[in-house]
Amino acid sequence: MSASLRRVAARVTRPLRHRADDTAPAQRRPRQPDPDLGVAVTVVVPVYNAGEYLEPLLDSLRDQDIDPDLYEVIAIDDGSTDGSGAVLDEYAKRFPALRVVHQENCGWPGIPRNRGTELATGRYVFYCDADDVVAPEAMRRLVLFADDHGSDVVVPRMVSLNGRFVPDVYRSNQVDADLEKCFRTLSPCKLFRREFLRAHKIGFPLEKVRLEDGMMVARSYYLARRVSFRADYDFYFVRSREDAGNITQSRLEPAGYAWSIGEMSRIIRALDPDPDRADRIVTDLYRRKGLKIYGPARWARYSTRSREQWITAHHDFVLPHVRPELDALLPPRGQARSRALREGTIEAIDRNCEVEARVDAIATATTVTGERSGSTTLVLELPDDAEFDRSELVLAVRGGTEAVSTPFALDGRSATVEIDPTALATLPAGEVVDVYTVYTVGEHLGDRRRVRAGDDLAQSLSPHDSARDSWYVTAQGNLSLRTRKASR
Repeated sequence: MSASLRRVAARVTRPLRHRADDTAPAQRRPRQPDPDLGVAVTVVVPVYNAGEYLEPLLDSLRDQDIDPDLYEVIAIDDGSTDGSGAVLDEYAKRFPALRVVHQENCGWPGIPRNRGTELATGRYVFYCDADDVVAPEAMRRLVLFADDHGSDVVVPRMVSLNGRFVPDVYRSNQVDADLEKCFRTLSPCKLFRREFLRAHKIGFPLEKVRLEDGMMVARSYYLARRVSFRADYDFYFVRSREDAGNITQSRLEPAGYAWSIGEMSRIIRALDPDPDRADRIVTDLYRRKGLKIYGPARWARYSTRSREQWITAHHDFVLPHVRPELDALLPPRGQARSRALREGTIEAIDRNCEVEARVDAIATATTVTGERSGSTTLVLELPDDAEFDRSELVLAVRGGTEAVSTPFALDGRSATVEIDPTALATLPAGEVVDVYTVYTVGEHLGDRRRVRAGDDLAQSLSPHDSARDSWYVTAQGNLSLRTRKASR
């Protein structure tokens, strides 16, 4: 096992958050699903050339604390050419719950998942990717939660192993989850009641299409009697593979991908009884899956021909589902990208990308000085090409909604920002406050961007003192503030 994978194993097996409702005291065996109901859960794993990532997954599935008699794993080897099939066969000799099925390569995970579902005997099915890792109590906890609450779908809290983006949808358990929030996670790595899937004939598309898992999950969200979210444990660890082996990392084909966004939108509108909610979900899907193409870094990688194909594909398949007035539901950056896309020319999108790149400028704090008046002065350095119609420094409470803003003006590529003590006093006591800049150019309002700390800034800052506001440099090299604790 490589050093990176050993670190993964250590992270997954260390103690994690838990609740008393499904974990008995340490001296007793954890609560288990009712054995009279038969096999509780089948984990279905499509496998194609998983390489060195396969055994860490299998180890994590073998080490589940659910009763072995209530649990099975079905791995569908989709014609692997790297020896993954042999790894599965060998592992099955020492893992009785593992059943291995070999088939000719179909080129997409939907068909293997469907086949695994057909072979499953568990009351629930959990779909797992071959390069991820499952926490040791995951299956038992998810099944117990579904049994306790009658859930047809349980969405587990997922975390990243190595920087792959994972949406943080809920911070607490939700027995009846908000569907709009659920749509932020369309991965199939969830627990589904098998009888529910059978009754509604829910499966993965047989065609090789993008977002096929999202189409299946969308139907499940709408047809389920109850969709729940479990957030009190790190259940599932997702990985971004260094060899770009994830399907999500492979090249997107404009017409096919845009068609899939349109098909997802059609499913949402067909199944949602609330047209206004459907508008919001479809528009957010457009933001996340469609408009990401038109960000400056990504757009710069495309050839002229690819750019033309993307614009045409979105006009043909996506924009018919997103009426122009729905752009008002988008954040400012999304509105600007959508305006450029609706113009339908490469030049319009190029112009928008140029402005967007400008408002993404990163400021670096070189000095932080406390004044006798009680104010604080920050000196910022910006890139040479920085030029904005409006610039603001924003102090925002980490994980909260409280924030204060101070406008400032550029002097060349630097700026001096004086923060009024009365503004700082409005922030809650004893909190971590992060420092951002926000820039505006014309109608383009930029996103908040963290202020970096200059190389020598950390040495010049005073040690933390709970009796006063204390500035510090984070482990990531950003500038933050701890507000003084309230006096007793």
